[in-house]
Amino acid sequence: MIWLLPCLLGCGNHAAKKNTAKTVRAWTEPVKDSVYRGCLSSLPGKDTTLAKEYCSCLLDQYVSHFPGPDSLLKADSLALLLIDAHCSDAVGPAGGSAGGKPSGWLMDDRDHFMKSCVGNLVAQKISYADAIKFCNCSQEKMEAQFPDPADANKVSDSTLQRLEELCLPR
Repeated sequence: MIWLLPCLLGCGNHAAKKNTAKTVRAWTEPVKDSVYRGCLSSLPGKDTTLAKEYCSCLLDQYVSHFPGPDSLLKADSLALLLIDAHCSDAVGPAGGSAGGKPSGWLMDDRDHFMKSCVGNLVAQKISYADAIKFCNCSQEKMEAQFPDPADANKVSDSTLQRLEELCLPR
């Protein structure tokens, strides 16, 4: 996903380079096409159908979360990682399912979990990278164990600790 950022500087609407810093480029069709094609070209050897689904999801998320490609360039890494995780989950082999049971977790549920988890760990002086890895793993374990996010909110401390131990670096 970070690989798209250099393309956004040089691809798409070349006239935008002449604009002042106050002007925000919009998501024009050529810019969207450039981002989509850049995504596809970065996934060589991947299943074509999954790559197209992933890149479409990524582009849809970028367009819905950022007013234009210039604001995407200024996005914080957590937001970009959450979008990447959402799209990976949406098109991954599990297809948003856990253990064959449909998941009731929505992107908002995952976002809330990740923001809370990462925020707590960073406050404890854990690096963003390590926090993202741990929280992503923890979220996946929670969703697999509790397909209904309401049930995840009722988990006992001992169950939570057991699930989190599966995500600790070895």
